[in-house]
Amino acid sequence: MLRESRLTTGICSSRIEIMGFCQKTRKEANHPMKHKLLALLLGSLLLLGLPAACADTPTMTVLMYMCGTDLQGDCVNDLYEMCAADIPDNVTVVVQAGGASQWDDSRLRANHINRFTIADYDFSDVEVCAWQSMGAQNTLEDYLTWATSTYPADRYMLIFWNHGGGSTSGVCFDETADYDGLTIHEINDALYNYTEANPDFHLDLIGFDACLMATYEAAAHMQYYADFMVASEELEPSLGWNYAWLNALGENPVLDAQGIGVAIADAYMEACLDENPDDYLSMSVLYLPAMDYLVSTMETYASYLSQALDAGQLSTFSRARQRMYAFGDFDSATSDMVDMMALIDGTRTIAPQTADVLQTAYERVVRYNVGTRKFDYLTGMSVYFPSGSYEGDGCQETIPRMTEFTRGYAELRSGGNYVFSAQVPQQVTTSSVFTGNLTDAFFSPASTFTTSETPLAVEADAVDLPDVEPTFTSMNDAFFTGSLIPDDSAMDDWLDMDDDSAYMCSMMLSQDELNNLSMVEGLLYLDGSDDEDTFYIEMGAMQNAAIDWESGEIISQFDGTWPMLDDQIVMMYDQLVNGGMRRSVIPVRCNDVEGYLLVMRRSYSSGWTIVGFTQGYDDAGLPVRGSTPLTEGDVVTPIYNVLYEDEDGELQEMTMDGDPIVAGKDGFIDFGFYSLEGSDATYLYCFCLTDIYGEIQLSDFINFEL
Repeated sequence: MLRESRLTTGICSSRIEIMGFCQKTRKEANHPMKHKLLALLLGSLLLLGLPAACADTPTMTVLMYMCGTDLQGDCVNDLYEMCAADIPDNVTVVVQAGGASQWDDSRLRANHINRFTIADYDFSDVEVCAWQSMGAQNTLEDYLTWATSTYPADRYMLIFWNHGGGSTSGVCFDETADYDGLTIHEINDALYNYTEANPDFHLDLIGFDACLMATYEAAAHMQYYADFMVASEELEPSLGWNYAWLNALGENPVLDAQGIGVAIADAYMEACLDENPDDYLSMSVLYLPAMDYLVSTMETYASYLSQALDAGQLSTFSRARQRMYAFGDFDSATSDMVDMMALIDGTRTIAPQTADVLQTAYERVVRYNVGTRKFDYLTGMSVYFPSGSYEGDGCQETIPRMTEFTRGYAELRSGGNYVFSAQVPQQVTTSSVFTGNLTDAFFSPASTFTTSETPLAVEADAVDLPDVEPTFTSMNDAFFTGSLIPDDSAMDDWLDMDDDSAYMCSMMLSQDELNNLSMVEGLLYLDGSDDEDTFYIEMGAMQNAAIDWESGEIISQFDGTWPMLDDQIVMMYDQLVNGGMRRSVIPVRCNDVEGYLLVMRRSYSSGWTIVGFTQGYDDAGLPVRGSTPLTEGDVVTPIYNVLYEDEDGELQEMTMDGDPIVAGKDGFIDFGFYSLEGSDATYLYCFCLTDIYGEIQLSDFINFEL
């Protein structure tokens, strides 16, 4: 279990265990010496005029909207974390928990709504209410009405807990209601209706303890109801938020909303890195009053993007989108959420003046941003940029021009395909054939299309907020505060090609083919055919091909090596190769659960790291929270796609398992790229061409006897 190290008593699976923990805590708190020390401390605070909790301290109600679903065990663990926190008298934590067909704590009724507070290091008496879908707008409205009338306060926070699907699907998917979830539009409408009836109601902070919710679309809607928003661009691990952040309120009962947001982000990073130092993590603190200026500027920018699209610049957007990392992306399942600065930088040449103003507006919103150095872009906020069909969430009223652009782009992308000529790659050496700049060849050329802009003035900052000093001091190479954007110079290490490789190959594209090309990858098959059967085992696709965008030449970087787990060749797909970083996925079964191993390397000169195992997306289509590090004894079985010839001579598809691999001490499994030479096997290599419509076509194969 993920949280065992976080509670001194371990994971509490029953009321008796958690009560034991709570009784121990209260016993220590009631020690006579501690009473004397506390009296002295409070007296000192009053003399110094510091913010001790007293009758004049503003009250705060923290509204927890917790949908258990298949994460109910993690939900209960977070409740125990709240019980362990030092919550001051002026703060009330009010919980509504539902959406689960079972609960690990017997005080919570399945298939019902459970309401209670966290006080005196324990649950209050749980009020069990009739079933309602936690994914329904009226359920959220009822909760807001009940909680604020029962526990009125001077200040409010609202935190959503569950799965998150980004701007397209929202948050809080109730498994007892066919996974009905709250869309961003429904959250907006619920808050609108409530604030219309209660005009004095306003949130200090709205938070999403859920995956993928630090989005431009969410912030654009939440701006009317809260000062700050805290959420993650990336998937969250099952650990989720570390509710020890509540101790920050115990230390300073009048801590402002920005300070609370920073405390949440830092506590999250500290706990998650302690659990898995190799995980992909992010957390953002967004200042919502600055969203109005950002939205108006983005709407102007989106109008220029639409002009470029109407002018036939689909290739510009398609190539830019192909190189962007989509958070929570696994195989064909994706959130289609990309970092907002990646979108701005990838399209900047279309309206450069507006892009500069847009960046300024964006930086005013992102007040604090923490994460791990495993992305090409991680600047604080993502935005919906579809790779396929349009699946927007009713945002057209708030961001109509951006909606028009993304919908138009999706329609064009799904509206055609391009047929490349059949070619057989030829074996070459880089020195004899390739004449382009190798670094530049990995990236699409910048668009030469520029709109006629009306210059925008940079508006004065309406509120002068102080800069936040990071409170997380255990800095290391994996962790940063601020905004991470790619360092193109890091590509020099990655682009260390072997001129003498016997397995490099090349092919030429015509100018028309080049105009319709979005991306090229290298695809490898193992030919397992014999005298009786014909079958080919897919080894995966690598972003290991460079393109000379002037001549149309494509050259591979295949050097006769391929990834292996404990000397077993595996099927692997690159998700991200950019800015010197490389992230890939390996389809596997881990302890009979189908999913992926996440692997990464920072640069060509560094070693590979197995980040952990993830299911990707579950059967309900929900992104599974983060990755779990391997532990000793875990059984990892590689999975392969296989093409085989049936009795009619037609090629069919199936999957095949490899040999099980047992993780050693600390979850160790050897992983790296190793030579295939001497394997006495035939491998088929080809170029995998993605056109500007997102359709894939393979070149003919070239055979390598290794």
